[in-house]
Amino acid sequence: MAQLENKLFFKAGLFPLDGFDSAADLLFQMVPLGGTREIVMSTLNPPAKLSFSREGIALMGNFRDFDTKLPLPDLEENRFVNSFDLPPNRKIQCTVKSVAVGATTLSGVDVPTPGQF
Repeated sequence: MAQLENKLFFKAGLFPLDGFDSAADLLFQMVPLGGTREIVMSTLNPPAKLSFSREGIALMGNFRDFDTKLPLPDLEENRFVNSFDLPPNRKIQCTVKSVAVGATTLSGVDVPTPGQF
């Protein structure tokens, strides 16, 4: 199961607000247009698919191992995507960047492996 470690995009009070969020927006953390945020995710077994609910609002990239800070193998540097397959049993850090005005939700879904049900 994918688990967001720093609670971005979740209820206020579980993470520090940065001053960009109005009192009406306390349920969600925003990424200012053209800005970035770092997030940390942990996966167990099986792997997980991470994706945004709407394309073209925000992208994620710069996926790296949380402990070593090294890029994940076989990834193009500076490539940002709408969805990404997280490897199993890893703690990963990535960058989320805002590319357009709008709202989108980042979610993770377990990906069953063959023979698993």
